[in-house]
Amino acid sequence: MAPPFNEAPAALPAALDATYRELLLPNGGLTPGNDPGGAPGRVRLPSTAFFALAWTGTDRPARAGQVLDWALSKRNSLGELPEKVDGAGRPSSVAPLAWTGSIVVLSLVALDGTALPTQPLRP
Repeated sequence: MAPPFNEAPAALPAALDATYRELLLPNGGLTPGNDPGGAPGRVRLPSTAFFALAWTGTDRPARAGQVLDWALSKRNSLGELPEKVDGAGRPSSVAPLAWTGSIVVLSLVALDGTALPTQPLRP
């Protein structure tokens, strides 16, 4: 598991960067991966925000901040973070979504310098 739920193995920053580049869509979010039933360009905000959380634990605060800025720009008119964003970058589903909000809050806390608890790597 990625930080903050585990210590970051040495290869994690490069793996995060490569995966992010592979999944990045023109609207700035990430495709939910191999989702044959998904709408073209549809982004799942929790999956995208998880990269920010992981980057906070790999000493990549600038990368985390970019993803968080993007995610926060997708709030609806009430300021709620949705589950999905459409191909044009507009909120397109359930809001607020606790999973999205919790990942964003954990990321912001980590970026603020508060250490989040981690489990040690297993040998």
